[in-house]
Formats: sequence, C-alpha cells, structure tokens
Amino acid sequence: MRKLNIHILTAVLLEEAGHAIDRRINGVFDSKGGEGAIFAKLIQGERYENLPLAIFNENDHEIVFIDRVGVALECAKATYINLIFQKATLRQ
Repeated sequence: MRKLNIHILTAVLLEEAGHAIDRRINGVFDSKGGEGAIFAKLIQGERYENLPLAIFNENDHEIVFIDRVGVALECAKATYINLIFQKATLRQ
C-alpha cells in the first residue's frame, strides 16, 4: 500500500473548507465557479492572477443517490486522487 500524499489530502480538505466558508457567507446562493478550489489554491500560496481561467467556470455540483434518494451536494473534483475507504483504512 502506498502512503497517502499529505499535500493532495491537504488540497482536498482546503477545497472543502472553501465550500463551507462560501456556504456560511452566501447561504444557498453558491458563488460562481470552483470557489473551494480557488480558496485552496490561494491558501497554498498561488497568486490569483495565475489561476487557470477554467476554475472560474467550474461546476462543482453533483447529485448522489443514497437509498434511491437524490441528494444535491457540492464537491471537490480531485481527478488526481483516488481515495478508497475499506475496512476503516484510508488508501490511495
């Protein structure tokens, strides 16, 4: 089993914190673009003017079905990480 990359995990958690902060500030009116990803990148030292333009048009909304009930959520789209929860063990 490979060790979890702490930098990737930090980026994902910061992105989720960005979503939570946006929700506290704006309520049900979500900011346009990937505000969580923008927040994470800025906190990690990237300059605003160097952020990719696509991040400002990102759609970070999904519907997850739990027991056949659709639940709307906002998520981090971390294509660079594949976390698998298995028997209470976090593996990359």
